[in-house]
Amino acid sequence: MKRQDIKDHHFLYESVEEQFGEKFIQNFPKIANHISDFINKRSDVLSTKNVGERLYYTKAIENSFFDALDIERDQIVDIISNCKSLSGYNDEIEPIYNILMLLSCFYQKHQAEMEKLYGTRICAYKFVRLYLGLRIYSICQRQIFVHVPNVDIMEYTISHLNNRFDIAKYNNIYILIDDYVETNNNSLNVDFNNIRDNDVYQWVSKLIKRFKSVLKYVFGEFDKNRKENKKTTTEDIEKTNGEGKTYLADVTSVSNTIENVVKKVMISFIQDSEIRRDLVEIACKKCNKVSVTKATLIINNIRKSSDGETMSIIIKDIVSYWIISLQQGVTTLHSIDFIKRCSSAYSISNTYNVFISDLKEKLNDLMMKYSSDYIDTEKRTTLNSFKQVVFLYMVFYISSLK
Repeated sequence: MKRQDIKDHHFLYESVEEQFGEKFIQNFPKIANHISDFINKRSDVLSTKNVGERLYYTKAIENSFFDALDIERDQIVDIISNCKSLSGYNDEIEPIYNILMLLSCFYQKHQAEMEKLYGTRICAYKFVRLYLGLRIYSICQRQIFVHVPNVDIMEYTISHLNNRFDIAKYNNIYILIDDYVETNNNSLNVDFNNIRDNDVYQWVSKLIKRFKSVLKYVFGEFDKNRKENKKTTTEDIEKTNGEGKTYLADVTSVSNTIENVVKKVMISFIQDSEIRRDLVEIACKKCNKVSVTKATLIINNIRKSSDGETMSIIIKDIVSYWIISLQQGVTTLHSIDFIKRCSSAYSISNTYNVFISDLKEKLNDLMMKYSSDYIDTEKRTTLNSFKQVVFLYMVFYISSLK
């Protein structure tokens, strides 16, 4: 094969790398923040098995991505239209699919440089490829489920699926999408470090077919249950125990799992007559032995405040990290493993895990509001320790509730 022919077969990647390679490197923090924000705002959908619940990806979101990339959409359209290798295909010209696939390949090829600039924990190509998977899934979902399905019928459908089918095996949609993206290359053997034009199309095309296949199967089962009016009935969410305290009963609803845990923890946290000193003491010992008295005062200030929304988000981030990121079941929130792995999560640096990043941000917001008595007098390291104490207290507290 002539050298020019080889070049033509790699026209997309070589054109993109030549024109935008420096921007890909420089703008990665903005790109990562955009992806994190997209995932975090849709954690309630991604944490369920309800494949009928909309994972919206709008034109405004796409525009926001191109803004983070600092590239005009039409620039990608021009490159694709000049690619001779793809002439004859009708559905390969979607710019967002192409640029995300090429961007992930660029980051994979330049992994060493990315680690040098942004830390050894960085795996930018996987993060971008997951985002591509989320984008593709959102389109396939709307094509198969034209109308948003009845939640109760969908929950009945999911809970009665044969375990041979993927959606019955995975704890939630996020894990399904992540696994499909990771395994999509098994039979294609695409060389991501030297990707050919046709391989860009073939990889995306295969992922589309896989998503549509699983969604079509679930839709078929849902449609049968809809015609027979088979649905899940949930119990009342709030009940009262023997001591008169409100709590959340276990419900059969798959889609509300994380929200129910958050509500349960928040109800208990607010209604407790006092802060659990035993949990504070353990947390303080793990955080440079900071003052138990001061830590208790800070946590109590947070508990008595009207800012329950921020604490709810922190609780949701912790629970979502456990269930979504670590792929664990809700019943294991009361395990030693939950305490060990979530406790260490706070110390992870250079992470683009959306839940860890978000809870650190929200913890900082709480500290600025409710530890003002110590802001001017304590060293920065001590203030960071207080933030970690609050985090650890909530991890211990979540695990302690039955």
